Amino acid sequence: MQLTLLCSAFWFWRAVLAGGITPVERILFIMASFAPMGMLGAILTFAPAALYAVHGMAPFEWGLTPLWDQQLGGLIMWVPAGIPYAIAAVLVVRRSWNHLTGATT
Repeated sequence: MQLTLLCSAFWFWRAVLAGGITPVERILFIMASFAPMGMLGAILTFAPAALYAVHGMAPFEWGLTPLWDQQLGGLIMWVPAGIPYAIAAVLVVRRSWNHLTGATT
């Protein structure tokens, strides 16, 4: 499973960052790939109760409640995991801007 995820991620980012698609398509692909993860992270963060009963006991070993553990996981999935997508989007926009203006940096 991990190898499948790694290979699909490699192919996706290769197509987005070096493929023969327009900058607008690259930005759309980046946004479309971040949207499900960001949405799930927000749902987990703002849910009023723990959503996964199967994980009800494990957080207590760390001194967390199931809801707090879920909210922490949602925040990690939502905010830090979004940073690579934001960086990629900025790089695509910067490269496109430099190409349009003829800048070399």
